Amino acid sequence: SSLSSEDDSGSIDFRGGVSVEDLAQEYLEKKEALFDVVCILEVIEHTNDPHSLLSAASSLLKPPTSSSSNDADGESGGTLFLSTINQTLKSYAFAILGAEYIAQKLPVGTHSYSLFRSPSQVLEL
Repeated sequence: SSLSSEDDSGSIDFRGGVSVEDLAQEYLEKKEALFDVVCILEVIEHTNDPHSLLSAASSLLKPPTSSSSNDADGESGGTLFLSTINQTLKSYAFAILGAEYIAQKLPVGTHSYSLFRSPSQVLEL
């Protein structure tokens, strides 16, 4: 679905049920405008190939309009927001033991501790 503002000064394109890689391919083929913001929230802990996911997400961002990030006349381009579950014992206790086994709010096997990423691991991606 998509939502446009009343005064048509901008629009928000909400997309669900499609992989980031497929969306990036779609935008590449159609040569459509790119996004100011791409959010990858609580997703990378569910993929075996986070590099592909982040590469595709980054390709959807508007590029900077200036070669210098300090240039006041240029725009900085799009922004990627990323959030994931930290690889700590507390995260294991809450996300796996708590949510999957004790509260049974998620199917068992939804999360794999080996796919959780620490902040330093996220920066390396």
